[in-house]
Amino acid sequence: MRRAVPWLLLAAWAAVWFWAFSFAYSDSFFRWNRGSRLPTFATAWLAAVALPWSAWLQWARWWRGARGAAGALGAQLLVTAAALGVAAAAAFVLARAPEPWHLSGDDAMGVGIDFLALCGIALASFAALLTALLAARRHRSA
Repeated sequence: MRRAVPWLLLAAWAAVWFWAFSFAYSDSFFRWNRGSRLPTFATAWLAAVALPWSAWLQWARWWRGARGAAGALGAQLLVTAAALGVAAAAAFVLARAPEPWHLSGDDAMGVGIDFLALCGIALASFAALLTALLAARRHRSA
């Protein structure tokens, strides 16, 4: 059961962000375009899942002694740059793409809001990893 808890938490996290990012698909108020919103939705959702999962993996590697604290933080920064970079690149490409892939104004606003949420997740994941490393280091030395 103890090994299942992180996987259950990851599944719950993924479900919450799938639900949150899927609000961009409500066509009751705005017209949306699947060609532009599906790629941005997928990249945002994958980044939202990858960021805390990576922080957990970095902490676990540090805990097992496979990586130092600086290496864990550096690896998390690389994952953060990659996850946010892919999401930003998708929006950048689609903003310059021809129809039907071109981001409309409503779509672009949704992508921007999603990106702000991803930045918050990235900061929270890094802060959680840093806090866990500091707390565990202090606990180990005590």
